[in-house]
Amino acid sequence: MRERRLANVSRSELHERSAAGATCLLPIGSLEQHGEHLPIGTDTLLAETVCLRAAELCERDVLVAPPLWAGLSPHHLRFGATVSLSPETFLAAVREVAQGLGALFSNVVVVNGHGGNRGLLSSLTLELGLRVIDYWELAPDTARELFVRDGGSIGHAGELETSLV
Repeated sequence: MRERRLANVSRSELHERSAAGATCLLPIGSLEQHGEHLPIGTDTLLAETVCLRAAELCERDVLVAPPLWAGLSPHHLRFGATVSLSPETFLAAVREVAQGLGALFSNVVVVNGHGGNRGLLSSLTLELGLRVIDYWELAPDTARELFVRDGGSIGHAGELETSLV
């Protein structure tokens, strides 16, 4: 089985796979409180896990970049156990990492794991033509069927997010 984690491949393997059309997934999450029952890295963990699983299942060659673990979470700071970037820093970090990956791959997809990142990531889709997916929107009908009480919503530390962890 081919290596799926971008950080674990050599320079020559990266060039070979990139030249052959490999796709790169960039997971982005956050480091914030998720109540008493979930780890503070939940959003990053889930985004990265979705990327790795997708890479495993995909017929195309897919490499997963190391996740960006700090997101836009000022609304969680009052609860503690949260690290939040400023909007400017978040935009700059994602922009520069995405552009760096774009120099290596013809196809880069950001997989977002935190609702607070959505607005700023949306602005980068316009600026850079970046493709962004919020992982929890990949199977909305299934989520609604399985998590009736929350209406299928990812909900912060709700049924869906908790069960995924």
